Amino acid sequence: MTLPCVFLPGWGADARTWAPLLNCLPDVECHCVDYLELEGLEDGNVDALLERLAQGLPERAVLVGWSLGGMLALALAQRYPHSVAAVLSIAAGPSFVQRDAWPCAMPVDTFESFYAQYEADAERTLRRFIGLQVQGLAGPVRKQLSRQLARDAALTADSTASHLGLLRVLAELDLRETLDELTCPVTLIYGREDALVPVEVADELQRHPTANTEVLVLDQAAHVAHLTHTEWLAKALLALLQGTSPAQNVSTRYRLDKQRVAQSFARASKHYEDYAGLQKHVAVELMVALGPIEGTLVDLGCGTGFCLEALPSALDVIGLDLALPMLERARAHYPEYSWVNADMESLPFADDSVDVFVSSLAIQWCSDERRLFSEIQRCLKPGGRFLFSSLGPDTLHELSRAWQSADPQYVHVNQFQPPQWLLQCATDSGLTLAEYSQHPQVLQYADVRSLMRDLKGIGAHNVNAGSNRGLTGKGVMSAVARAYEDERNESGMLPASYQVYYVELHKPGSR
Repeated sequence: MTLPCVFLPGWGADARTWAPLLNCLPDVECHCVDYLELEGLEDGNVDALLERLAQGLPERAVLVGWSLGGMLALALAQRYPHSVAAVLSIAAGPSFVQRDAWPCAMPVDTFESFYAQYEADAERTLRRFIGLQVQGLAGPVRKQLSRQLARDAALTADSTASHLGLLRVLAELDLRETLDELTCPVTLIYGREDALVPVEVADELQRHPTANTEVLVLDQAAHVAHLTHTEWLAKALLALLQGTSPAQNVSTRYRLDKQRVAQSFARASKHYEDYAGLQKHVAVELMVALGPIEGTLVDLGCGTGFCLEALPSALDVIGLDLALPMLERARAHYPEYSWVNADMESLPFADDSVDVFVSSLAIQWCSDERRLFSEIQRCLKPGGRFLFSSLGPDTLHELSRAWQSADPQYVHVNQFQPPQWLLQCATDSGLTLAEYSQHPQVLQYADVRSLMRDLKGIGAHNVNAGSNRGLTGKGVMSAVARAYEDERNESGMLPASYQVYYVELHKPGSR
């Protein structure tokens, strides 16, 4: 039996906005909030509104909120933690208006102008607001959803005062400190094309991760992701109800094929170093953070050995990789070290036997992160360390958008897990977080084919389960190139973004 779900709409909407999503959840107990049925909205009192909403919550509910509803869901989870089992928030930032040290929101004067316009002409201003909600979507979809949102708007002759009160609630809510205080699982979903809650909100939250919070960004999504990515969100909610990560469970299309990963890197081993400039840079940055060490060091997913330059000779060094040809290249560079052909999700080391694990841009190729961290925790000595760099889901988002535009039925770009999911797996295994930082990298290319050549050269082929196993036609490739042209910057180059982050974990205990 699953937990009940309570759906809180955005400003200007009511329960009708959830109809497409509810149709995908026939076996879930669903309750929808209509703000206009609550008394005292015109007061704009946040505390009173939260109290009224809390009175209507079923016991241990999962809250699903869109925009204003997402902010209210987070506030309810903070104030009434025993009533809220989990939160799934769509297009809701910690603050809707700009505040000190929070610039990624609507300017206060813009909000005040909107408030005055709505007070003077509610119907016209609501139409303008709907236009902002669908901004960023393709023409036909934008027009269709504009009509749908206008049809379902919660606008009546006597509702203006209530909506003005809800606007004051929207401006007053400040949840920047709330995420650190929440004890239930929280999933925050943002649209890359959102004109009201910009994707920079997700970027900022990902730079400061919390243990219970997962931040996901949907490509080709605007402010109304619940209407454009309905099936995806339904699967995400079902995963949350089952007590697992939405990012891990929403679709098998994005699962990595381990055998194809090994084969891809094996084929690339001969020329890997000719194309791996970014990989070498990240490895050097990771090892700078290592500092003085002694004992046994294991490099997981060592490739050709970028992490092993300039290590102290007294160290007992072991390189491990799934692709045997990569290991053979590494052995040629460093014959004094030991080499193991194995899967990092099933480590061939004794319990409490390793002082330090390192891994640079490798663990994103794992298929079972919980097992990975459990294995590392098992093998580390008490007081041991694990330092790694990895890639987040925003990696190559420009290329992903171009492929989605040209050939949306297949997965063409590898999809990686958000850092919050890996940190959750790590802490669940018993490891503790010591350091976390993000250092995004943007490479520049003259054309798409140059980017594709580099990806092929390092073995970073598309190895998702939902990829097209057949040949891609010239027409599709031309369409990708045309779509990517929208990304060309002022320097005349095509950017390729990598969401690189660095983590240091410790195993509790003393050495």
